[in-house]
Amino acid sequence: MKTEIFKLIANWQNLIQEKDNKDILSALFQKSNQIKFSKVSFAESPCFVNDTVTLHFGVSDDHKTLYGILLRASQNNLDAIFLKDTLIYVEEFKEEIDRTKKPLLKAEKGPFKYEQITEEEAQSRINSWSKNKATWLASAQKELPRYALIPNADFDQTADYVVSLALKPFMQSSHQLDIVIRNATNGVYADAVRVVPPCRPRPFWWD
Repeated sequence: MKTEIFKLIANWQNLIQEKDNKDILSALFQKSNQIKFSKVSFAESPCFVNDTVTLHFGVSDDHKTLYGILLRASQNNLDAIFLKDTLIYVEEFKEEIDRTKKPLLKAEKGPFKYEQITEEEAQSRINSWSKNKATWLASAQKELPRYALIPNADFDQTADYVVSLALKPFMQSSHQLDIVIRNATNGVYADAVRVVPPCRPRPFWWD
């Protein structure tokens, strides 16, 4: 199983480096908006970097299915996948998962240790992805995402999480890829995801 997961990630890394990948990526992203992870827990996982979880992108051999692969391991050392106790969560991106509306908790009562955003801001970024993904893809060929970094403290093993691809404003006329994480149990949104690139690998919460 872990060999197959490694292959999914390798497929993605190879795909984003290909020169003629625009049509393949466009078809992939057209139907890939959200994934859902249930009861994520990395408390017992021995391989980690400064309490950070890595969300890798993966793609099938036929380039028709995009995956999200969540593991607590170094983004620069994928061999950690093969360690006996490395926990891995794999889900397929879907066109839509999160159709429920739940009240947003006040920030001081939310489950996320780091920054949170309002439902309005989160939905604005998610809607921007749906409307502007083609424009973003056309301008992002040199900065296609390899992975995203997420604070492990943001995960509660009793909750479900909906992870949505999103776009947030960048400078005056462009967009930057973002990932919005929603605690599906209580509706709180996290804003501490770091997509690499365009961001540098070292996130602010390591300092």
